[in-house]
Amino acid sequence: SGITGNLDISGADIRYELSHPVQGPIMADSVTLKFKRPVGEAHDFDVLMNPAGEGVFTAHHDVPDGTWIIEVDALSEGARILHHTRRITMAGGVPVAGETQ
Repeated sequence: SGITGNLDISGADIRYELSHPVQGPIMADSVTLKFKRPVGEAHDFDVLMNPAGEGVFTAHHDVPDGTWIIEVDALSEGARILHHTRRITMAGGVPVAGETQ
């Protein structure tokens, strides 16, 4: 589909932007981020993002330090328009430089 996502985490503020290189910002009916630890499920959690403008979704949720695998699902009219998986390491409330996509 060409739709891409951009994740930004700063403290407990989480922002996700959906866009298309030709169409620009993309709206969705729902955007959910699933935070999973690479080993074990004890600390896993989901965050339902709130629309905050054209193609912008935000939420407020603490993301503890350590390594996380984040699965992003964006839906529009009942169809998945984006599935994105990203691995990050958090330290001091922000992602560590050099994280992988």
